[in-house]
Amino acid sequence: ARQQAVGLALQQARARVEAGWRRGWNALPSRCAVCGVWPAAPAGWPVCSACVQRFEPLGTRCPRCAQVLPTANSPCPACGGQDRGLSACSALVDYDYPWQRLLQALKFEGQPAWGGWWAERLWAHPPAAALLNQADWWVPVPMTARSLGQRGYNQAWVLAQALQRRRPMAMGPAGWTARPRSDLLLKLMDTPAQHGLNRRERLANLRHAFAVEPEREAEVRQRRVVLVDDIVTTGATLEAAALALRAVGAADVSAVVVACTPGPNAAEP
Repeated sequence: ARQQAVGLALQQARARVEAGWRRGWNALPSRCAVCGVWPAAPAGWPVCSACVQRFEPLGTRCPRCAQVLPTANSPCPACGGQDRGLSACSALVDYDYPWQRLLQALKFEGQPAWGGWWAERLWAHPPAAALLNQADWWVPVPMTARSLGQRGYNQAWVLAQALQRRRPMAMGPAGWTARPRSDLLLKLMDTPAQHGLNRRERLANLRHAFAVEPEREAEVRQRRVVLVDDIVTTGATLEAAALALRAVGAADVSAVVVACTPGPNAAEP
């Protein structure tokens, strides 16, 4: 019991030190990564508030597939409101200028620090915050060991960890225990390149690609799970992952992503 108390005290002290360093770092001026204005405002933001207001879309998104709807009350031309394994999906922005370049920096250019800023933006986005707060587990979409070794990190896990660190203290009900879990869902095999494929072809690529860790199935059963990822295109990857979680008894599976790819592929039934 004494060792546990000491360990807890050390964790709390480390968290306070990290929070202090973060506050100090965020107080430093920075240049906006989109328009180049210096200093960007608020202090410490890598993108200025003017660019956020200009480029974050204001349209209503489909609650199931995250595509922007033609009008607030119109049926979704992408999914028609059909259940594709996910009960809900929330995206913050379109995978388009200027966000495409910033997400590529997170995903391909070895800049995982972008995860913290995107996490803050997701917590400020009510649909995403609501899904995160209602979950038991946040599960980053996994990579195979081979892909993880090549990239060096999983950007979905980076986002999930950042969501935990940046969670506003006022968020979450009393006793709320949701946290990232990278040990629940496995990607069993690398899949052929998805670029240029429609949703049906992507689903065929992903068949049997995901499975729940056999020794963790009981921890998924009757739980509400939120999948976390950086980008959704056709939704095939999220659907395959969601079906694997549902197959072992997950009570509900939804998704929170940073960006949704607009266009013909995303709108395919």
